Amino acid sequence: MQTHPPSTTEIIDYTPRYKTYFRDLNLEWIMAYFTVEEPDQRVLNNPEEYILQQGGFIFFAIYNGEVAGTCALIKEDEQVYELAKMAVSPKFQGKKIGKVLCQYAIEKALETGAKKLVLVTNSKLEAARQMYKKLGFIEVDFPPAERIYERGNVKMELSLPLYAVKQAATQLKAIIHTVEPLLKTILPQQASLKPLPDKWSNKEIMGHLIDSASNNQHKWIRVCERDGIQFPGYSQDFWVLTQNYQQADWFFLIEFWKQYNLHLAHFMQQFTPEILSHQISIAGDVPVTLEHMALDYGRHLLHHLKQILPDLSV
Repeated sequence: MQTHPPSTTEIIDYTPRYKTYFRDLNLEWIMAYFTVEEPDQRVLNNPEEYILQQGGFIFFAIYNGEVAGTCALIKEDEQVYELAKMAVSPKFQGKKIGKVLCQYAIEKALETGAKKLVLVTNSKLEAARQMYKKLGFIEVDFPPAERIYERGNVKMELSLPLYAVKQAATQLKAIIHTVEPLLKTILPQQASLKPLPDKWSNKEIMGHLIDSASNNQHKWIRVCERDGIQFPGYSQDFWVLTQNYQQADWFFLIEFWKQYNLHLAHFMQQFTPEILSHQISIAGDVPVTLEHMALDYGRHLLHHLKQILPDLSV
């Protein structure tokens, strides 16, 4: 029986050798549904001048060695990029090329520090609109006076901080489901061992992670309620010692940690773009945003999990 290698999609950045692909793929798509307009000709024939030199980006999807699709990020200002000139060859329709390009463009926009991604589409392109909505885009008001293209009658926006936090929530759930069975392979006697008298055992590390979840839940809910609040710090060693995690049941600690963090992942999914910019000062320190706390939570979690599971890879 003949076998075939798996199909793969690679995203690459613009180089002059791909200039004609950018133009031809877009013209092919536009002419299949609409009419090529003057702004199309201007941008597609001069992508370096109108996109790259203005601080934007152009990407190409390479599918099994062939150019399958393209898209661009057009810089509007330091905070906003437009996702534009998305086109996938009919030959590669149905292979999720558009979604891969979108996700890559979103990650690139996040790298720049931008806060918002916008796009313009058409109301009859239902499949595309549904894909954008699944990625987190929402439709916004788009008066005719603001429209550049006759075909563009729907405007959508994506909050990049919100997208990053929701990705972090998804990653948190993945970490939980990966780590839980590994933690349960550790015997209670092993979990009670201290590497040094003044160092935490695995039980105490898990207890600390439960305390971290508890403290973050309280900080997050309070900063959701009110911007600019003050919050007390806490003595980690005191909390661990006073609650005597060393004598707690190891498997109970694992389950408690799991359920608390699944709730935090759920909570993160409820955040809105407005509250992500709310700030909190902890123990009189420099204020940080809810966005920062939510994204930093996973880093702290992994740091301690790798103390328990040194070979952990997630």
